[in-house]
Amino acid sequence: KMSQTVPQDELAQMVGKWVLACKQTIEKSQGHINKYLGDGFLAYWPMDITKPDAIAATYLQIHRQPRSTWAHEIDLRPAVEKF
Repeated sequence: KMSQTVPQDELAQMVGKWVLACKQTIEKSQGHINKYLGDGFLAYWPMDITKPDAIAATYLQIHRQPRSTWAHEIDLRPAVEKF
C-alpha cells in the first residue's frame, strides 16, 4: 500500500496533484466536484447542459491517466438510478 511505503508529505503531494488533474478534467466538460471523500471525490454534471458523450470522454481521460496516479476505482453512475 502506498500509505505504508511513501512518506506522508510525498503522498499528500501525489494525492493533491491527482485530485487537481481530475478536477481540471471534470470542469472542462462542465462537471463539478460535489464532495471530497478521503483520497477521492464525488463529481456530477448538470443534465440540462451536459451531453452524455462529454461525461464519457471525461471518464476516459481520467481512466487513461498513468496507473501511478491513482490507486482505487472509478465508479460512474447516472444521476437518476432505478432500483
